[in-house]
Amino acid sequence: MIIYLTGSPATGKTTLAERLSDRIDNLIHFRFGNVLTELIQQNHEVTQEALRTSTSHISTPDIVNQVNENAIETCEKHRGVGSVIVDTHAVTTEETGFRVTPMSVAQMKRLNPDAFVCLTARPDVRAIRVKEDAKGRPLLDEEQLRTQSMLQESLVISYAAATGKPAYFMCNETTKDLSRIEAELIALIS
Repeated sequence: MIIYLTGSPATGKTTLAERLSDRIDNLIHFRFGNVLTELIQQNHEVTQEALRTSTSHISTPDIVNQVNENAIETCEKHRGVGSVIVDTHAVTTEETGFRVTPMSVAQMKRLNPDAFVCLTARPDVRAIRVKEDAKGRPLLDEEQLRTQSMLQESLVISYAAATGKPAYFMCNETTKDLSRIEAELIALIS
């Protein structure tokens, strides 16, 4: 099974994917941000945290496209053998607002996920998480956080409509929410 896991920053995507990786045999966790950082580091000295603060200057659409192709290859390689969670978000914060660098419809059809899972959380919850552990993420105001979420969630709806695959929007604001979502995804993948 291929799960396209997304959501705005600080909704718990990576935490969830790591927990699932620990519990499900043969689950590949494709970390979009890590692969992007590795490709950029071939030409620039940058950490993933630094990348988050200077995205528009060094994370070009061509490099993002290379990461998309890597995700597709990973899914093709493991389809039928194991499961893959593609942990990503296409909406990045820029100096002048937001940038959406999505997979093309053709790429998304090649990736061919079985389901889209979009994690959500209220702006105040996300703001607290970023404040407590920024990891290079900028602290946005409430309106910016709402806009960022709306853009990310709209993209998921577009992907689901283009592929005919289901999209699940799951609220992750507490430890109890995370455990519930984890259990639902284990049942979905198994």
